[in-house]
Amino acid sequence: MGRIKPHIGNTIVHCDNCGREIRKFPSQVKEHNYCSRACAQKVNFSNLRDGANRPVEKTCLVCGRPFAVKAVRSETAKYCGTKCYAEAKRELFKMENNPQWNGGVVIDVHGYRLRKVGPDYPGANSKGYIRNARYVWQETTGDVLKAGEEIHHINEDRLDDRIENLQKFASHAEHVRIGHNGRPTRRS
Repeated sequence: MGRIKPHIGNTIVHCDNCGREIRKFPSQVKEHNYCSRACAQKVNFSNLRDGANRPVEKTCLVCGRPFAVKAVRSETAKYCGTKCYAEAKRELFKMENNPQWNGGVVIDVHGYRLRKVGPDYPGANSKGYIRNARYVWQETTGDVLKAGEEIHHINEDRLDDRIENLQKFASHAEHVRIGHNGRPTRRS
């Protein structure tokens, strides 16, 4: 390594490990200055030996297993790995706790409003959703709809689920024949 020619702006600092004199430009002077990588590594490894970065034993909040983290993360670490972290977030942001939750109401690809009621509700699909018109009919009349029965929107607005706009039919054929006067149903 060549000598640094003395010129205006050079600053003299001392190595934090060995105390050797170092010349640096003012923009290169840091809080900790070292003459070489070896000196910097000696200081960093001695910090590890002093316990500044020793592993700390923590317990996972999801699975309950113990895990080790660096001391600097000991206050924030809660989970042993990404699987437990993902599981915790899934539970934390479930349904009502999710900022995008809108009461369990979504619009399906056919333009009908679906409501989240749980998979055990009569007529609900495996994910726990039921068409809102069927839900309104069942909750208002107390009549549990059978698998083949259909609910017709009198004004043909699929999002208008007022009880006075709903009509029950025993089958799809009857729904098309009477409800739509033989016309095919409107598609969105």
